[in-house]
Amino acid sequence: MSVIRGLLVNSGLAAHSERAIRLFSEIVRCSLLDIRCWHESTGDCTFNERGMTHDAIARVIPKLRHRNANGSGVFVRPSMPFALADDVHPGTIERMLDDDLRIAAAVETSPGSFQVWVPLAGPLRSVEQEICAAACERLAELYSTDIGVAHRDSFGRAPGFFNKKPMHEQDGKSPLVRLSNRISGFRGYDRTLLDEAFRETGKHPKPLGKRSAGAVLFSSDYTINDTHDDRGPIEIYQGGRHVATFSAISADLLFENWLADMQVSGYALPQRINHSGTDRSQRDLDVLRSMHVAGVSRGVAQAALEAGSDKAQERSAPYVHYLLSTVWGES
Repeated sequence: MSVIRGLLVNSGLAAHSERAIRLFSEIVRCSLLDIRCWHESTGDCTFNERGMTHDAIARVIPKLRHRNANGSGVFVRPSMPFALADDVHPGTIERMLDDDLRIAAAVETSPGSFQVWVPLAGPLRSVEQEICAAACERLAELYSTDIGVAHRDSFGRAPGFFNKKPMHEQDGKSPLVRLSNRISGFRGYDRTLLDEAFRETGKHPKPLGKRSAGAVLFSSDYTINDTHDDRGPIEIYQGGRHVATFSAISADLLFENWLADMQVSGYALPQRINHSGTDRSQRDLDVLRSMHVAGVSRGVAQAALEAGSDKAQERSAPYVHYLLSTVWGES
């Protein structure tokens, strides 16, 4: 059994996001992952890529963290047959292990609540989505977990990013999604669960809906025009109608677009004490702090501030240096 031995520092920084995804991939023994971002408040799909390698994911970590910082949850799915159990309590995980369920990864999505991934077959065996969904239903039946993930396009929350559901926010902070060091470890493929899913599907065949409660929308509901440029925009269309454009890391318009995304997510422009207008220094500081949390480099943030902030253009280098030092520290 392969278990994570090294200490996983849950810092929430960009390096942690990339490492957590790599560890998840290694633990479930699947080198290709599907990644999707889903805005928790608006329901918009802000990123959707299938079959991504480690290197491909590493290149888009800044984009994923940008989405995450601005209200989108980051979701993952191995490109192999798996069953997913959602809303699993720690005591239930112990029952699963006692029952010899072949748990590969346990991901804590909020304090005391886990998602559990169970591998059904290796890369050389094809398993229909209906069978995987039936395996999810069997887990929900046995352990009273959330039936919402039992559908044909189920994703789980990606470790190393924040759970942006408003209900989990405490004092303005969202919980970090964590891969459990103690529980996670490859235990082989669960042939028993797979056989039960095959038998259940044969006895009660039924079409799978595109969406269940708590699930992520099936990708065909939306058309996503991604430039595949980590610094370019992503445009979302539904039924041929433009729904939204999401900015990524682009120095020229990054400040303006980032601030707009913050406002869409509920950020209110700070006001001066005398109510004479926007406190531009605090605004600039808030944008830089958001960028820093999302993993944007100091150099990109400086270029964005100089190009997009009216006050930075007025005050020039000393003002820019002061704000950058406040957030990133002295260089």
